Amino acid sequence: MELMHLTLILIGPLVLFSRMGALEKLDEPVLFGPLVGLEGSAVDFFCEIPGKLATLSVHYELYAEKNPSRVLGEYSSLSGELATISQVITTKHDGRLICKASGHNNTDIESSISKGLDFRVIVPVAEVMLISHPSSDYIWEGQTLTLQCKKTKGTYVSYDWFWNDTPVQMPYDKNNDTLTIHSVSAQNTGDYMCVASNQYNDTTTFNTSSNAVTVNVKEYVSKPKISFDVAKNEDGGFTAIITCQSTKGTPLKFFTLLNYTEVLTTESTDRTSVLFSMPIELNRYMGQMRCNASNEGNWVLSDPLSLTVGMKLNQPNK
Repeated sequence: MELMHLTLILIGPLVLFSRMGALEKLDEPVLFGPLVGLEGSAVDFFCEIPGKLATLSVHYELYAEKNPSRVLGEYSSLSGELATISQVITTKHDGRLICKASGHNNTDIESSISKGLDFRVIVPVAEVMLISHPSSDYIWEGQTLTLQCKKTKGTYVSYDWFWNDTPVQMPYDKNNDTLTIHSVSAQNTGDYMCVASNQYNDTTTFNTSSNAVTVNVKEYVSKPKISFDVAKNEDGGFTAIITCQSTKGTPLKFFTLLNYTEVLTTESTDRTSVLFSMPIELNRYMGQMRCNASNEGNWVLSDPLSLTVGMKLNQPNK
């Protein structure tokens, strides 16, 4: 019996190759199209197998790499034409997109996957609110203040910061949507605002401004100094005029005069100092006076002052 040998000659580009366990596998498709799209806009993506035979029917599917189980769009190329997959852009398109090519109604051809196409979805920024941590009403010097520019919508957003209507110039810690001021002081007091913006194709800019947040940095009371002068009364007696003074501190401040540990009197004031008066006798030790200064943040004692007045009143003891 004579054996017959058949030789098959292929003419044209080869787009299928043999593999174990199946008949053929498609070459890798190429996905291309725009790299950015505006939410709600219509965008066309294209997929093809370079050099594919016109007689080979291929089914193309578009996926987001982060969710390969959900088909975003599809196209069947029955006569070699370029696959055009039209999409209305939503946030599910944001990220890396891939194209899957498989045989059209042919399970004997193994599918193949394209390389990824990085695609950005621009959602216009809107509705921005500036939030203070802690509350701007309760921030004391030395604390850390964090301002967050919180948006309700928007992608690929950048932030600009303003203090008293001028761009922030101080070396604050700016990270994405937050502005952090470490160890705040009185010089950080003022009105803060953020402006959030994003851009589409370098031609269209969206921006929105936040509410203004007024930051009042409260100061702790400084250590008070105590001093006194002596005044002669009309009846011939003498009075010590005691001054208690702190150089800084957020009102309302309280000053308390003590003789040793005994509280003599207390005054509240918005000023940096108060005057106390008490009757004294010459050449008599009247006690060891101290002044306590306080506000909502702290309290501090002055150094002690011995209250003794001699006969020479032209040189008051301080």
